[in-house]
Amino acid sequence: MGIHHDIEFMKLRKNLRKAKNIYEKISMLEEISNLNPRDSRNLALRRKYREELKSLKVKRR
Repeated sequence: MGIHHDIEFMKLRKNLRKAKNIYEKISMLEEISNLNPRDSRNLALRRKYREELKSLKVKRR
């Protein structure tokens, strides 16, 4: 499996705060939503980020 998904999730989550524009944020959110973390807190955050991703894609159009 390579890098544990929870660790990668936390790294991307920290970098998400540094996103400079909507396109960077969308690409990071897509990466986050493709991960499968085991921690229940991260799973809840992933759901939240998926909803945010949907709304950003609508705004981008």
